[in-house]
This record gives sequence, C-alpha cells and structure tokens, in this order.
Amino acid sequence: MFYDALARLKSLPQLHLYLTPECVELPFLADVFACVFAQMSASLWSQYEWVFLSPRTPLALVKDMTDRHILVYIGNEKGNIPAFFRQAAFVFTPYLDMGNAYANVQVIPLGWNGHMPLLPVLPLPQRDLFFSFVGQVLSERLPFITQGLNFLGHVKPHDKLKAYLTLTPRFQSGLSSSDYADILHRSCFAAVPPGVSPITFRLFEALRAGCLVVTGPLPPYPYLEDLPALRVSADWSELSPFLLGAFKNSRGMKELQQQSLAYYARVCSAGGVARQIVEAVAN
Repeated sequence: MFYDALARLKSLPQLHLYLTPECVELPFLADVFACVFAQMSASLWSQYEWVFLSPRTPLALVKDMTDRHILVYIGNEKGNIPAFFRQAAFVFTPYLDMGNAYANVQVIPLGWNGHMPLLPVLPLPQRDLFFSFVGQVLSERLPFITQGLNFLGHVKPHDKLKAYLTLTPRFQSGLSSSDYADILHRSCFAAVPPGVSPITFRLFEALRAGCLVVTGPLPPYPYLEDLPALRVSADWSELSPFLLGAFKNSRGMKELQQQSLAYYARVCSAGGVARQIVEAVAN
C-alpha cells in the first residue's frame, strides 16, 4: 500500500517527493492529491512546483523556495514551520503552532494512519462496545487516563455496558491495525485525548468509523470550528459523569453519528481536504 501510494504521488507532474515509505500519512496523501489533481484546472496546477517533505528532509534539498512552490509539510508534531518556508506560495500542514503561523501557511486535517483498514460503518444500536480507547501512555494523556479508569470504576457489575481500554508503551505497539480498526468500528464513543500534538490520527479514524468523539480542548484550527464532538475540559473531569449519563439516556446519539459522518465526508475525507487545498490556491 505504501509503495503504491508513493508511486501514485510520483506520477503527478511537477511533484517532488521527499518522503519515505515509512510515512504512515502516505496513503491518505495519495488519495488527497489524486482529488486535488482532478479538481484543479491543469493550468493552475502547472503554475507551481509541488514539494512534499517532513522535518527529516535535509533542508539543503529544498532551501531555494520561491512563490512558485507549494509545500506539503508533514510530521512536524510540535507545529513548527521553518522560517524560509515563508518564501513559498503556500504551505499546507496538519500541525501548526497558531502563535507562530506565517500568512502563507494553512492547516489541513491530518487524516488516517495508512495502516488502518476501512470497515463497514455500523449504526450505533449494532455496536457492542459503548466506549473505547487504545493508545500510548503519554504525560499529556494522564488526565484522560485517570478519568477513564474512574469511569470504569463506577460502572456497576450488573450493567450491560461494555468498554475497551488498553494502554501501550509506544505508538502502534498494542493491537494490530486490523484489530484496532475492529474495536473502533464496534465502539459508540471513542476517546480522543491529545498525543505529542493535540491533533492525532485517532480523531479522524474515529470520525471515519462513525464513532461519537469525546475530546478535550483542541487548537483553534478553522476546520475544527464545526466539529460535532463532545468536548470536555483539559482535566477530563466531565468524562465519567457524561458517559454514565449517556449510557442511561441515549437520546440524540443517532443524530450525532449522522452529523459526525457528514462532517467527516465534507471536511476530513480525501475529497474534503482536496477541496480546501484547491480553494486556497485558486483564491
């Protein structure tokens, strides 16, 4: 899949790729830019040199930026943008420190991890897991972990509620991708705590799977303004009371799932991200 994604990107004209097959973003990027190429006029596309790079790219390879370059910068989880990127026409990136953003930089949805298969999206009544989280233990997640365990501790032994909470020592070190996808597609609520960055693959994978997202504070990225998520405070103290209340009274969950799937298709899918890029370049 990853070599196929590389080949698909390399087949696009005037595109310079400085990413390796290990980049988990590659399959999603290949889908996005197939859509960008299809949606954008040939004359507009040909005005630019398209450069895909990450913090691992030797900057000597890309130091001569001009207003004929469009950069796609991935893997910069701290949100930093090199100063000389200001010379490019546009920079599209999934991570951005809004306090140090340049005028030519636009943040776009991260998308899903390329190892994640897409399974059939089940309606909520057909899902056997009420709540799930599988992920790495990080200091940024300690408030969520504390409250997640608190929630499980308050579930009565005779309740029919089923939850899945697994903590791992590092990224992608727990379940296999297929097992993780299965857990997510069987879950009604998916917790999306921060990672090294406040934006993680889990947000987009949960939306794509038709889960109801529960998240803490998110950065003020424009595309997140209409995100149909259940937001809690940074200490996650509302998590347990909210989930216990939702378990006892599930009204509104079906409508929220429909809103989540519609938002994903409009904003976070390959076609939705492509539309944002095309509109930014065209305007």
